[in-house]
Amino acid sequence: MSIIIKRLFVIILLFAGATNIAQGQAFNFQAIDGGNQQIHVILNGETLTIACLKDTLFIKDVNEVKTTNVINKNFLVEIYSIRAGSGLNVQHTLILAVKNKVLRQALHFTSFFHEDFIDFRKNPPTPNKPDIISNYETGLNLTGSTATDYRLGIKIHDERKAKDNPQTNYHKSNEVTLSFDTSRAIFYSKHEYIARYFSIFDPKTDNENKQYIRGAFPMIKLGSYRYYYIKGEWYEKNEYGDMSKYAYK
Repeated sequence: MSIIIKRLFVIILLFAGATNIAQGQAFNFQAIDGGNQQIHVILNGETLTIACLKDTLFIKDVNEVKTTNVINKNFLVEIYSIRAGSGLNVQHTLILAVKNKVLRQALHFTSFFHEDFIDFRKNPPTPNKPDIISNYETGLNLTGSTATDYRLGIKIHDERKAKDNPQTNYHKSNEVTLSFDTSRAIFYSKHEYIARYFSIFDPKTDNENKQYIRGAFPMIKLGSYRYYYIKGEWYEKNEYGDMSKYAYK
């Protein structure tokens, strides 16, 4: 059985198994290097599967697909919420492209974060009045009509309100403009050189391991979030210097 036939068989099975337990849709758009493409998006349980004829991407711990849209004919934008802790609402945005018949994560980032933090060390705690309210949200604006002139504007709003320590409150808004790398089919701000060991979480295995990362990599800074594009994958770097990726193949 050829690879293409196997991939098509997998897609058919996914849709067949999705009856009554999944949300499945097909979207048509154009590849970065030309040609029409069809992508299937299936939420089965808590696993989001995105598949084209020759490639498949998986995302775990998904609560709900919020929106899926094709923009500027070359990109599929997927916004989904993930399983988070108590008082947390977290959403990720995946901007997907196709090049050389392979799925490319043009960008994959945290686009919404809301937390109602309740300090249960207090006696008594006040569940109906959070001690700290944090809110982070983004908005997208894609300009250009071809791969050579695409630019992505990301508006960022970030605020924090602390009931007992109002001096730590802040309210920030700014906008970042990203360029498009036509060879990798990704959006990025700049290249940054790194050389150190990282603890890296792999959602495919649910394991964390130490890796030495060295080189100059495309990166993006959105508020306090940092993302690096390494070997075809987007990684988020947290405040402790650890890295994790949201999707796997």
